[in-house]
Amino acid sequence: HRVHVKAKPSPDDVLDCLQLLDQPDETVSRIISAYPTILFLDVDMHMLPILAYLSDLGLDDAEIADVVSAHPSIFKPSNEHTLQSGVAFWAGKGLSRASIVNLIKLDPSILETNKLVMQMKVDWLTEHTGLTVEELAAEPRMLSANLGAVTAPRIAWLVDRGEVEAGNIDLAVLS
Repeated sequence: HRVHVKAKPSPDDVLDCLQLLDQPDETVSRIISAYPTILFLDVDMHMLPILAYLSDLGLDDAEIADVVSAHPSIFKPSNEHTLQSGVAFWAGKGLSRASIVNLIKLDPSILETNKLVMQMKVDWLTEHTGLTVEELAAEPRMLSANLGAVTAPRIAWLVDRGEVEAGNIDLAVLS
């Protein structure tokens, strides 16, 4: 019987992959500092598929580099499936491909949010603010905020003070 031993992922392979993003050394260092476990990822299994997926969505090389630099945890194992289900969620909400790409550039972690939780947030926000899904996606901070502890009380306070009308709230007031 032969035993096949798979080579361990190499930090050098990860560094080579990050160099493909054409980032200065200080940016690569910042990525590693922000997400040190990246050095132990299998480039072929975790990094290249995510880079290819982002490219397939329509992000150019510079945009992909910006996303990775700002959110290096995008390479977390199994994130390719998470990103795909997040994109499918937003597409199902009627978000255009360009808006999904913009959302990814602004905050790719929003795609990792539990879909049931995100569904409840989007439904509540569209109903109580009058904002569209496109408007919400353009301001991912609204979607990341705790709805019960932050957003809903803030909206109720603004309505009570007469500063906004329920169901007709300008995004600028909430940002």
